[in-house]
Parts: sequence; structure tokens; C-alpha cells
Amino acid sequence: LSADTMVIASAAQRLAQPLSPPEPPEFLMCSITHELMEDPVFASDGHTYERRAIAQWLDQKQTSPKTGADLQLPILFPNHAMRQQILEWCEAHGL
Repeated sequence: LSADTMVIASAAQRLAQPLSPPEPPEFLMCSITHELMEDPVFASDGHTYERRAIAQWLDQKQTSPKTGADLQLPILFPNHAMRQQILEWCEAHGL
């Protein structure tokens, strides 16, 4: 095989391999699970977490996972704006 043929074959092989999706931006990731959030919620510490993760956290502790400070209210609120950003990021990256 000629050098040109080998270069073309190598490039074709790289193109045929599936690309791994890009890593999501840090602000779309849950600081507890370190994964892309699906159901983001605000906690009373003002931070956003994945609902399952913060609910499990609050079953065991009454402190902020981010700061360690006591949480005055163990209430969670949907973060609709963050959910929209996650959906837009997923659409833009074909996920």
C-alpha cells in the first residue's frame, strides 16, 4: 500500500469510530453525583442538585453538601431554568 492509501485508510477508520459525547459543563452536573442532572432542584442553601441525590443526602444529614452549613429548611424546589438548559445542551449534542 502507498503512503497516501494508508493515510486515507487511517482517516476513514477514525471517522467510522463512534465519537464519545462531550463532557457536560460543570454547572449542569450535580455536585453530589458528578453526573448530568435530569431533575434539578434548588435546596435552601441556594445550590442546585439532582433530586434523587439531595433527597438521599437529606435523609441522612441536614447540612448543605456544598458548604457543610446547616440547612434551615429541608425543602426542594424545581429548577425549571436549569432543566431547560440541560435539555438544550442535550439536544445540541444529540443526546
